[in-house]
Amino acid sequence: AFTQVTYAPRTFSTMLKMATQDELKKQVGYKAVDDYVKSGMVIGLGTGSTAYYAVERVGEKLKSGELKDIIAIPTSIRTKEQAESLDIPLVTLDTH
Repeated sequence: AFTQVTYAPRTFSTMLKMATQDELKKQVGYKAVDDYVKSGMVIGLGTGSTAYYAVERVGEKLKSGELKDIIAIPTSIRTKEQAESLDIPLVTLDTH
């Protein structure tokens, strides 16, 4: 017998779960920066969906003056571009 498999578009509950996952990632990324990053540190900027929010938070705190004298080392081109767009001072492992 022939069985047809159809894939339904994302349901509202699936989209809601995704939004919830993104919000949790944002909370985790922000909390990591809030709890561990202090002025004067050299920090590594990771790569990925949670790290995106941590980089965003570093940029916010530098802009507000809450963080000062941060030097960051990005782990990917994507993270480097994000950090540059947020005016986060960058170096490489070779130069620091």
